[in-house]
Amino acid sequence: MNQNFDYRYLKPAELCTADHPTLVSTVLGSCVSLVLHAPQRGLSSICHALLPSGTCPNSSYRFVDCSIRHMVEQMRQRGLRADQLEAKLFGGSDMFSFQSTVGGRGSVGNQNIIMARTLIEEQGLNLVACDVGGGRGRKLLLYSHTGDVFIKLLGARSTEAGRKDPDALLEAVKRPQRHAVRGEL
Repeated sequence: MNQNFDYRYLKPAELCTADHPTLVSTVLGSCVSLVLHAPQRGLSSICHALLPSGTCPNSSYRFVDCSIRHMVEQMRQRGLRADQLEAKLFGGSDMFSFQSTVGGRGSVGNQNIIMARTLIEEQGLNLVACDVGGGRGRKLLLYSHTGDVFIKLLGARSTEAGRKDPDALLEAVKRPQRHAVRGEL
């Protein structure tokens, strides 16, 4: 496996678009990450959004709605249509039980998921993988050139995370799937 790629840690309120092989990692709680991948170009974009909506000044990626709209526009500027993109959604955990009653709107994580799904549908994107909600954070790894995403539930034993055999992840990395895979990282 060719391992000549850049590495980027994506912090909250950041967005990364990579047109060359890049390993992007981030950690999510109630925040959400959307990955848009153009398989025919080996191009991916990923955001780490904190809140469902807000005003969208230039380069404000703290909001789900602003981030997704900006990502779609970036892809359009590169000559890509929504039907040429694979969308993958992650995060939106209910990290603190008291959040579930705030303002009667559900937790911040749930609001982020609802906003992301609304924008995915509104923008005509094809959602091919989704791992959202629950009560645990997630560590996410994105291989930008393939669009492969690997997820580990934080605080979970390997059997809870979906893999009993750590060697299985090594095999999955050698033969990446086109969809989200939970496993040991």
